[in-house]
Parts: sequence; structure tokens; C-alpha cells
Amino acid sequence: MELDFRDAVFGTEKEIQFEKEVSCQPCKGSGAEPGSTPSYCSTCGGHGQVSRNQGFFSVATTCPACHGEGKIITNPCRKCRGRGRSAKKSSLSVKVPAGVDNGLKLRIGGEGEEGDLGGPPGDLYIVLHVRESDTFRREGVDLILQQPVSFVQAALGCKLDIKTRMEKKPSLSLPEPSMDIGSQSRAGVPHVRGVGRGDLHVRLDIRIPEKLSKEQREILEQYASLSHEEVQKGGRVSSREFLIAESTGFNRKLLLQQSRAFAV
Repeated sequence: MELDFRDAVFGTEKEIQFEKEVSCQPCKGSGAEPGSTPSYCSTCGGHGQVSRNQGFFSVATTCPACHGEGKIITNPCRKCRGRGRSAKKSSLSVKVPAGVDNGLKLRIGGEGEEGDLGGPPGDLYIVLHVRESDTFRREGVDLILQQPVSFVQAALGCKLDIKTRMEKKPSLSLPEPSMDIGSQSRAGVPHVRGVGRGDLHVRLDIRIPEKLSKEQREILEQYASLSHEEVQKGGRVSSREFLIAESTGFNRKLLLQQSRAFAV
């Protein structure tokens, strides 16, 4: 069964269509054409087994003629061709519990194929395949969100409104300066066999601007001069050519000016 990431986290109810082997209705599972009956196997006398003497021992084996049925179908049913079973399309509403993961099997009792010789039906097993999320990655019952921030936000600190498609929109405060992971307790995946749920962890993806305006470049060059760092001066080049130092020790005044010049 294919599941969206959100449905796997919060649970859902889905209608499934499948085929299973059931007793053939025209022949009532006998395998013989309606109006006719199977005849007893002449090889085993209807016992389904044949005995062979091997010295002092007698060994019973399955009859090779009737394959243990004890009967021979001389006029097989046209629908099931003597099998006594036929495929039937079935539908079922399945409740998927919250917190399931990829590869998990759900067992639905009594919804499998009918047993041989009138035996009870077996169980239906449903294997779950969970589609990946564009926003989240799952680690057990914890959710991992890669949150993009500018290097100015990472240096000065900020408050992030985590826009997700889950049931909460947690606001996380980013300390200054920081590249640490923020967390929201009990905002992850529910335990499928128990109580409680995991946590939401936000990992920062610090973005460097692709291009710099003249004002932005001048501010960065001032910072580089104050921190005695060698940079390429002059010209409009991609900011990827800069080596951005660790956020510890950033000059707050310059970065406050820079935050007005940079788009997040």
C-alpha cells in the first residue's frame, strides 16, 4: 500500500482493492462440473495415500494419481477448470495507525484466501510503502527538518517560524551566534506501539548569497578588514569565492548594517 508521508505520521483510513482465491461458486468448491460428481481414485481407493512395504516397515505416501484428494475429477468445472477455487475481486477499508514506517506489515485477520477442504480463511498482510517528504526526513520517531537561514541570521540570531505541513507550526529561537540544532518536543512521529511521540529537530542550512550588490560587498570588505582576513577586493564576483569565517566573533554593528542590505 502506498502512503503519503503525512498519512504515515498521523494515520489514515484507505480503501484497497485486491484479488483472492475463494471457493468456486458454480461447483461449490468440488471442482466438478455442476450436475456431475468426482469419482473415487482407483489407485488409492479414495484414501489419498498409498502404502508400500519396505522390509519390515510399511511406508504411506501421497497418492500420485489424485495428489491426496482421494477423488478424480473426470468432468471438471468450466469456470475453475477443476481447481475448486477461483479469483474474486474484493475491497476492504483499512485503518492505518499513526506512526507507521516504510516496510511495516499490517495483518488483517480472516481476510486471506480460503483454506483447503473447507478450512478457515487465512490472514491478509499489507506491506506499507511510504513516499518520501520534500520537507522532512525521519529518524525513528524523530522528524528532521533542514531549515535554510542566511549567514547573517546565523551570526546575529533570529526567531524562526517553522512552516511545515504537520499539525503544528513551532517557533524556534536561534541563539546568537549559532549553527546548533533547534528542537520542538513531542512534535515528531507518534509511537506506533505505545504512547507519546518523538521530537522535531531543526538543522540549519546556512545559505550564502549567489551575488553581492556593491553595498553588500563593501560591508563584507569592512568586516574582513576589521577581522584581518584576506579576501578578493573589487569587482562583482560570486560570493561563493569568499571564505566565510566562523560566526564566533562577528562584529555586531557591521552585521546589523549588513542585515538590512541582505535579503534572507
